[in-house]
Amino acid sequence: MEVDKVVVFGSSGQLGQTLRRKFNWSGPTSKELDITDSAKVTRFLKGTRPTVVINCAAFTNVDEAEIKTQSCYSTNLKSVKILSELAIDLNFYFIQISTDYVFDGVKGDYSETDHVNPINFYGLTKAWSEKFVPRGSLIIRTAHLFSDFKPNIISFFLKKITEGSQIQVVVDQVVSITYAEHLADFIHWCVNNRPDGIYHFVNEGSVTWLNVVQLIAELKGLDIKVSEISFQELGRIAARPLRSNLQVCRVNKIFNVKNWEIALKEYLCKNIPEKWT
Repeated sequence: MEVDKVVVFGSSGQLGQTLRRKFNWSGPTSKELDITDSAKVTRFLKGTRPTVVINCAAFTNVDEAEIKTQSCYSTNLKSVKILSELAIDLNFYFIQISTDYVFDGVKGDYSETDHVNPINFYGLTKAWSEKFVPRGSLIIRTAHLFSDFKPNIISFFLKKITEGSQIQVVVDQVVSITYAEHLADFIHWCVNNRPDGIYHFVNEGSVTWLNVVQLIAELKGLDIKVSEISFQELGRIAARPLRSNLQVCRVNKIFNVKNWEIALKEYLCKNIPEKWT
Protein backbone atom coordinates (compact mmCIF):
# COMPACT_ATOMS: atom_id res chain seq x y z
CA MET A 1 0.00 0.00 0.00
CA GLU A 2 1.35 3.41 -0.97
CA VAL A 3 2.24 5.65 1.97
CA ASP A 4 0.62 9.09 1.86
CA LYS A 5 2.79 12.13 1.40
CA VAL A 6 1.26 14.79 3.66
CA VAL A 7 1.93 18.53 3.47
CA VAL A 8 0.81 20.79 6.31
CA PHE A 9 0.33 24.50 5.74
CA GLY A 10 0.40 26.59 8.91
CA SER A 11 3.01 24.24 10.31
CA SER A 12 4.24 26.72 12.93
CA GLY A 13 0.84 27.12 14.60
CA GLN A 14 -0.48 25.09 17.52
CA LEU A 15 -2.17 22.45 15.41
CA GLY A 16 0.56 22.45 12.77
CA GLN A 17 3.29 21.89 15.35
CA THR A 18 1.26 19.12 16.95
CA LEU A 19 0.84 17.33 13.61
CA ARG A 20 4.53 17.68 12.84
CA ARG A 21 5.58 16.25 16.21
CA LYS A 22 3.10 13.37 16.35
CA PHE A 23 3.28 12.16 12.76
CA ASN A 24 6.47 13.67 11.35
CA TRP A 25 4.49 15.52 8.70
CA SER A 26 6.17 18.56 7.23
CA GLY A 27 5.21 21.77 5.54
CA PRO A 28 6.41 25.32 4.93
CA THR A 29 5.95 28.09 7.47
CA SER A 30 4.50 31.44 6.42
CA LYS A 31 8.05 32.82 6.33
CA GLU A 32 9.15 30.08 3.95
CA LEU A 33 6.15 30.26 1.59
CA ASP A 34 3.48 32.90 1.08
CA ILE A 35 0.32 30.81 0.94
CA THR A 36 -1.53 33.66 -0.78
CA ASP A 37 0.87 33.64 -3.76
CA SER A 38 -0.75 31.35 -6.30
CA ALA A 39 2.35 30.92 -8.49
CA LYS A 40 4.62 30.02 -5.56
CA VAL A 41 2.11 27.63 -3.98
CA THR A 42 1.55 25.94 -7.35
CA ARG A 43 5.27 25.48 -7.93
CA PHE A 44 5.73 24.11 -4.43
CA LEU A 45 2.90 21.57 -4.68
CA LYS A 46 3.81 20.50 -8.21
CA GLY A 47 7.34 19.94 -6.94
CA THR A 48 6.37 17.99 -3.81
CA ARG A 49 3.37 16.12 -5.29
CA PRO A 50 1.57 15.40 -1.99
CA THR A 51 -1.35 12.98 -1.74
CA VAL A 52 -2.77 14.96 1.21
CA VAL A 53 -2.74 18.69 2.00
CA ILE A 54 -3.86 19.95 5.41
CA ASN A 55 -4.47 23.67 5.70
CA CYS A 56 -4.04 24.87 9.28
CA ALA A 57 -2.88 28.32 8.17
CA ALA A 58 -5.16 31.16 9.21
CA PHE A 59 -5.31 34.76 10.34
CA THR A 60 -6.75 34.02 13.79
CA ASN A 61 -6.45 37.31 15.68
CA VAL A 62 -10.16 38.11 15.71
CA ASP A 63 -9.78 41.73 16.81
CA GLU A 64 -6.94 42.53 14.40
CA ALA A 65 -9.00 41.01 11.61
CA GLU A 66 -11.44 43.92 11.92
CA ILE A 67 -8.57 46.32 11.13
CA LYS A 68 -6.25 44.31 8.90
CA THR A 69 -9.04 43.14 6.66
CA GLN A 70 -6.92 42.64 3.54
CA SER A 71 -4.42 40.42 5.34
CA CYS A 72 -7.22 38.43 6.93
CA TYR A 73 -9.02 38.10 3.58
CA SER A 74 -5.88 36.93 1.78
CA THR A 75 -4.81 34.41 4.42
CA ASN A 76 -8.22 32.97 5.23
CA LEU A 77 -9.96 33.13 1.87
CA LYS A 78 -7.62 33.67 -1.09
CA SER A 79 -5.28 30.89 0.03
CA VAL A 80 -8.15 28.40 0.38
CA LYS A 81 -9.30 29.19 -3.15
CA ILE A 82 -5.77 28.53 -4.41
CA LEU A 83 -5.47 25.22 -2.55
CA SER A 84 -8.97 24.13 -3.53
CA GLU A 85 -8.25 24.63 -7.23
CA LEU A 86 -4.96 22.77 -6.89
CA ALA A 87 -6.70 19.92 -5.05
CA ILE A 88 -8.68 19.35 -8.25
CA ASP A 89 -5.77 19.90 -10.64
CA LEU A 90 -3.22 17.79 -8.73
CA ASN A 91 -5.71 15.29 -7.28
CA PHE A 92 -4.78 15.43 -3.60
CA TYR A 93 -7.06 14.93 -0.57
CA PHE A 94 -7.65 18.37 0.96
CA ILE A 95 -8.40 19.02 4.64
CA GLN A 96 -9.42 22.58 5.53
CA ILE A 97 -9.57 23.66 9.18
CA SER A 98 -12.49 25.96 9.95
CA THR A 99 -14.07 27.42 13.07
CA ASP A 100 -17.10 27.76 15.33
CA TYR A 101 -17.03 31.48 14.51
CA VAL A 102 -18.91 30.82 11.28
CA PHE A 103 -22.01 30.87 13.55
CA ASP A 104 -23.69 33.88 15.19
CA GLY A 105 -23.97 32.32 18.64
CA VAL A 106 -27.68 32.93 19.07
CA LYS A 107 -28.81 29.29 19.15
CA GLY A 108 -25.72 27.40 20.29
CA ASP A 109 -25.22 23.63 20.13
CA TYR A 110 -24.57 23.84 16.40
CA SER A 111 -24.60 20.86 14.05
CA GLU A 112 -22.89 20.63 10.68
CA THR A 113 -26.16 21.39 8.88
CA ASP A 114 -26.99 24.59 10.79
CA HIS A 115 -27.01 27.85 8.85
CA VAL A 116 -23.80 29.88 9.12
CA ASN A 117 -24.09 33.56 10.01
CA PRO A 118 -20.77 35.04 11.19
CA ILE A 119 -20.76 38.25 13.23
CA ASN A 120 -17.11 39.28 12.80
CA PHE A 121 -14.77 39.60 9.83
CA TYR A 122 -12.65 36.61 10.84
CA GLY A 123 -15.73 34.39 10.93
CA LEU A 124 -16.92 35.83 7.63
CA THR A 125 -13.69 34.91 5.82
CA LYS A 126 -13.76 31.40 7.26
CA ALA A 127 -17.40 30.90 6.25
CA TRP A 128 -16.68 32.15 2.73
CA SER A 129 -13.61 29.92 2.45
CA GLU A 130 -15.69 26.81 3.11
CA LYS A 131 -17.59 27.44 -0.13
CA PHE A 132 -14.40 27.02 -2.18
CA VAL A 133 -13.52 23.59 -0.79
CA PRO A 134 -14.23 21.01 -3.53
CA ARG A 135 -16.19 17.79 -3.32
CA GLY A 136 -14.24 14.88 -1.93
CA SER A 137 -12.43 17.20 0.50
CA LEU A 138 -12.92 17.59 4.25
CA ILE A 139 -13.79 20.65 6.33
CA ILE A 140 -13.18 20.33 10.07
CA ARG A 141 -14.73 23.02 12.25
CA THR A 142 -13.03 23.28 15.61
CA ALA A 143 -12.97 25.79 18.48
CA HIS A 144 -10.71 27.31 21.14
CA LEU A 145 -7.68 25.16 20.45
CA PHE A 146 -5.12 24.52 23.17
CA SER A 147 -1.95 22.53 22.81
CA ASP A 148 1.37 21.64 24.38
CA PHE A 149 2.77 24.60 22.44
CA LYS A 150 2.25 27.96 24.11
CA PRO A 151 0.73 30.49 24.32
CA ASN A 152 -2.92 29.47 24.41
CA ILE A 153 -5.98 30.18 26.54
CA ILE A 154 -5.35 27.29 28.94
CA SER A 155 -1.69 28.16 29.46
CA PHE A 156 -2.83 31.74 30.18
CA PHE A 157 -5.19 30.54 32.92
CA LEU A 158 -2.51 28.22 34.30
CA LYS A 159 -0.06 31.10 34.58
CA LYS A 160 -2.56 33.32 36.37
CA ILE A 161 -3.54 30.57 38.82
CA THR A 162 0.07 29.69 39.68
CA GLU A 163 0.85 33.36 40.24
CA GLY A 164 -2.10 33.65 42.62
CA SER A 165 -3.36 36.58 40.59
CA GLN A 166 -6.99 37.60 40.47
CA ILE A 167 -8.38 36.32 37.19
CA GLN A 168 -10.91 38.13 35.06
CA VAL A 169 -13.17 35.44 33.65
CA VAL A 170 -15.88 35.95 31.06
CA VAL A 171 -18.94 34.07 32.30
CA ASP A 172 -21.55 34.67 29.60
CA GLN A 173 -19.89 32.73 26.74
CA VAL A 174 -20.79 29.07 26.19
CA VAL A 175 -18.08 27.43 24.10
CA SER A 176 -16.40 24.22 23.06
CA ILE A 177 -12.68 23.67 23.65
CA THR A 178 -10.31 21.41 21.75
CA TYR A 179 -7.06 19.72 22.77
CA ALA A 180 -4.84 19.77 19.69
CA GLU A 181 -3.51 16.28 20.47
CA HIS A 182 -7.02 14.85 20.07
CA LEU A 183 -7.78 16.83 16.93
CA ALA A 184 -4.46 15.68 15.47
CA ASP A 185 -5.42 12.05 16.13
CA PHE A 186 -8.71 12.58 14.30
CA ILE A 187 -6.92 14.21 11.36
CA HIS A 188 -4.56 11.23 11.20
CA TRP A 189 -7.62 8.94 11.09
CA CYS A 190 -9.06 11.07 8.29
CA VAL A 191 -5.87 10.81 6.24
CA ASN A 192 -6.15 7.03 6.46
CA ASN A 193 -9.91 6.82 5.89
CA ARG A 194 -10.75 9.81 3.65
CA PRO A 195 -14.12 11.08 4.95
CA ASP A 196 -15.47 14.13 3.15
CA GLY A 197 -17.90 16.96 3.77
CA ILE A 198 -18.10 18.91 7.06
CA TYR A 199 -17.34 17.51 10.51
CA HIS A 200 -17.26 19.32 13.83
CA PHE A 201 -14.40 18.24 16.07
CA VAL A 202 -14.15 19.62 19.59
CA ASN A 203 -13.88 17.89 22.94
CA GLU A 204 -17.36 16.81 23.93
CA GLY A 205 -19.40 18.99 26.27
CA SER A 206 -20.20 22.68 26.44
CA VAL A 207 -18.38 24.92 28.91
CA THR A 208 -17.97 28.45 30.15
CA TRP A 209 -14.53 29.87 30.88
CA LEU A 210 -15.46 29.82 34.55
CA ASN A 211 -15.98 26.02 34.29
CA VAL A 212 -12.47 25.71 32.86
CA VAL A 213 -10.80 27.84 35.54
CA GLN A 214 -12.67 26.08 38.33
CA LEU A 215 -11.66 22.63 37.08
CA ILE A 216 -8.00 23.60 36.89
CA ALA A 217 -8.11 24.91 40.46
CA GLU A 218 -10.07 21.89 41.71
CA LEU A 219 -7.66 19.38 40.20
CA LYS A 220 -4.75 21.05 41.95
CA GLY A 221 -6.48 21.95 45.21
CA LEU A 222 -5.84 25.65 44.75
CA ASP A 223 -7.89 28.63 45.79
CA ILE A 224 -8.52 31.16 43.05
CA LYS A 225 -9.64 34.74 43.00
CA VAL A 226 -12.11 35.27 40.19
CA SER A 227 -13.57 38.52 38.90
CA GLU A 228 -16.64 37.56 36.87
CA ILE A 229 -17.30 39.80 33.87
CA SER A 230 -19.36 39.77 30.71
CA PHE A 231 -17.76 39.65 27.29
CA GLN A 232 -19.04 43.14 26.57
CA GLU A 233 -17.14 44.45 29.61
CA LEU A 234 -13.87 43.34 28.01
CA GLY A 235 -14.30 46.07 25.41
CA ARG A 236 -12.95 44.02 22.50
CA ILE A 237 -13.04 45.37 18.94
CA ALA A 238 -14.73 42.37 17.35
CA ALA A 239 -17.99 40.78 18.41
CA ARG A 240 -17.94 37.12 19.45
CA PRO A 241 -20.74 34.56 19.34
CA LEU A 242 -21.97 34.06 22.91
CA ARG A 243 -23.12 30.47 22.36
CA SER A 244 -20.79 28.87 19.81
CA ASN A 245 -20.64 25.36 21.26
CA LEU A 246 -20.56 22.62 18.63
CA GLN A 247 -22.24 19.23 18.47
CA VAL A 248 -20.02 16.21 17.85
CA CYS A 249 -22.77 13.69 17.08
CA ARG A 250 -21.60 13.17 13.52
CA VAL A 251 -17.93 12.65 14.27
CA ASN A 252 -18.75 10.35 17.20
CA LYS A 253 -20.18 7.86 14.70
CA ILE A 254 -16.74 7.33 13.18
CA PHE A 255 -14.27 8.37 15.89
CA ASN A 256 -14.23 8.34 19.68
CA VAL A 257 -14.32 11.96 20.88
CA LYS A 258 -13.11 12.56 24.43
CA ASN A 259 -14.89 14.79 26.93
CA TRP A 260 -13.48 18.26 27.60
CA GLU A 261 -12.69 17.39 31.23
CA ILE A 262 -10.63 14.37 30.17
CA ALA A 263 -8.86 16.53 27.58
CA LEU A 264 -8.04 19.21 30.14
CA LYS A 265 -6.74 16.63 32.62
CA GLU A 266 -4.49 15.12 29.94
CA TYR A 267 -3.16 18.56 29.10
CA LEU A 268 -2.47 19.40 32.74
CA CYS A 269 -0.61 16.13 33.30
CA LYS A 270 1.74 16.97 30.43
CA ASN A 271 2.11 20.69 31.06
CA ILE A 272 1.99 21.07 34.82
CA PRO A 273 4.36 23.69 36.28
CA GLU A 274 7.20 22.09 38.25
CA LYS A 275 6.19 23.69 41.54
CA TRP A 276 2.86 21.85 41.37
CA THR A 277 4.45 18.40 41.14
